[in-house]
Amino acid sequence: MPTTRTFRIDGLFQVLDHAGIERRLGRLPGVLGVRVTGAGDSASVTFLEAEVTPDEIVEAIDACGFHCRGEAVPE
Repeated sequence: MPTTRTFRIDGLFQVLDHAGIERRLGRLPGVLGVRVTGAGDSASVTFLEAEVTPDEIVEAIDACGFHCRGEAVPE
């Protein structure tokens, strides 16, 4: 069953930064959908926990060059 969680993001300064994060997270196995807010301070990710963990999602955001403060919404 899919899970949707919101992750906080720091460091989005360019107009297209959100598109890079959406693209990067969308390539992860098990990620079904990604939406970065217009303000660029969080990403809502729908995923299958059997295929990708929240920690792996945070790592992908970090690898993209942005700092993730962790989940904005508790489980």
